Amino acid sequence: MDFARETFIGNIKEINNKVAISGVVILLENDFFLIDDGTGQAKVSFFNLNISIGNYVRVFGIIIDIVNGIEVQAELVQDLSKIEKRLHK
Repeated sequence: MDFARETFIGNIKEINNKVAISGVVILLENDFFLIDDGTGQAKVSFFNLNISIGNYVRVFGIIIDIVNGIEVQAELVQDLSKIEKRLHK
Protein backbone atom coordinates (compact mmCIF):
# COMPACT_ATOMS: atom_id res chain seq x y z
CA MET A 1 0.00 0.00 0.00
CA ASP A 2 1.39 3.38 -1.00
CA PHE A 3 0.91 6.37 1.24
CA ALA A 4 0.00 9.83 0.00
CA ARG A 5 2.95 12.24 0.16
CA GLU A 6 2.10 15.81 1.22
CA THR A 7 3.47 18.22 -1.36
CA PHE A 8 2.93 21.56 -3.06
CA ILE A 9 1.29 21.56 -6.48
CA GLY A 10 4.35 23.28 -7.97
CA ASN A 11 6.52 20.32 -6.92
CA ILE A 12 4.49 17.65 -8.71
CA LYS A 13 6.58 16.07 -11.50
CA GLU A 14 5.27 12.50 -12.08
CA ILE A 15 1.96 10.79 -12.76
CA ASN A 16 0.68 7.80 -10.74
CA ASN A 17 2.05 9.17 -7.46
CA LYS A 18 -0.26 9.39 -4.46
CA VAL A 19 -0.26 12.91 -3.04
CA ALA A 20 -1.92 15.11 -0.47
CA ILE A 21 -2.29 18.72 -1.60
CA SER A 22 -4.00 21.61 0.16
CA GLY A 23 -5.41 24.71 -1.46
CA VAL A 24 -8.29 27.09 -2.00
CA VAL A 25 -11.10 26.12 -4.36
CA ILE A 26 -11.11 28.67 -7.19
CA LEU A 27 -13.44 27.01 -9.74
CA LEU A 28 -16.31 24.51 -9.54
CA GLU A 29 -17.70 22.40 -12.38
CA ASN A 30 -19.97 19.33 -12.46
CA ASP A 31 -17.29 16.66 -12.09
CA PHE A 32 -14.20 18.58 -11.03
CA PHE A 33 -12.92 21.60 -9.15
CA LEU A 34 -9.73 23.64 -9.36
CA ILE A 35 -7.55 24.41 -6.34
CA ASP A 36 -4.66 26.82 -5.91
CA ASP A 37 -2.00 26.47 -3.23
CA GLY A 38 0.11 29.50 -4.13
CA THR A 39 2.68 27.40 -6.04
CA GLY A 40 0.30 26.25 -8.76
CA GLN A 41 -3.16 25.02 -9.61
CA ALA A 42 -4.57 21.52 -9.90
CA LYS A 43 -7.72 20.16 -11.48
CA VAL A 44 -9.34 17.70 -9.07
CA SER A 45 -11.75 15.05 -10.37
CA PHE A 46 -14.35 14.23 -7.74
CA PHE A 47 -18.11 13.67 -7.75
CA ASN A 48 -20.88 14.62 -5.32
CA LEU A 49 -18.93 17.03 -3.18
CA ASN A 50 -20.58 19.85 -1.28
CA ILE A 51 -17.95 22.61 -1.39
CA SER A 52 -17.93 26.23 -2.45
CA ILE A 53 -15.49 28.58 -4.12
CA GLY A 54 -13.14 29.92 -1.47
CA ASN A 55 -13.14 26.74 0.68
CA TYR A 56 -9.75 25.57 1.92
CA VAL A 57 -9.41 21.80 1.34
CA ARG A 58 -6.87 18.98 1.37
CA VAL A 59 -7.08 16.47 -1.47
CA PHE A 60 -5.72 12.94 -1.21
CA GLY A 61 -5.43 11.29 -4.60
CA ILE A 62 -3.42 10.04 -7.56
CA ILE A 63 -1.77 12.27 -10.16
CA ILE A 64 -3.29 11.33 -13.54
CA ASP A 65 -1.94 14.10 -15.80
CA ILE A 66 0.88 16.63 -15.78
CA VAL A 67 1.18 17.36 -19.52
CA ASN A 68 -2.03 19.43 -19.76
CA GLY A 69 -1.70 20.81 -16.24
CA ILE A 70 -1.75 18.98 -12.93
CA GLU A 71 -4.80 16.73 -12.61
CA VAL A 72 -5.62 14.63 -9.57
CA GLN A 73 -8.16 11.81 -9.26
CA ALA A 74 -9.30 12.40 -5.69
CA GLU A 75 -9.88 9.54 -3.27
CA LEU A 76 -10.71 11.81 -0.34
CA VAL A 77 -11.34 15.53 0.10
CA GLN A 78 -10.94 16.98 3.59
CA ASP A 79 -12.47 20.29 4.67
CA LEU A 80 -9.80 22.52 6.23
CA SER A 81 -11.96 25.62 6.55
CA LYS A 82 -11.37 25.81 10.32
CA ILE A 83 -7.57 25.63 9.87
CA GLU A 84 -5.46 28.78 9.70
CA LYS A 85 -4.06 28.55 6.14
CA ARG A 86 -0.93 30.54 6.89
CA LEU A 87 0.04 28.31 9.81
CA HIS A 88 -0.85 25.13 7.96
CA LYS A 89 1.61 25.87 5.13
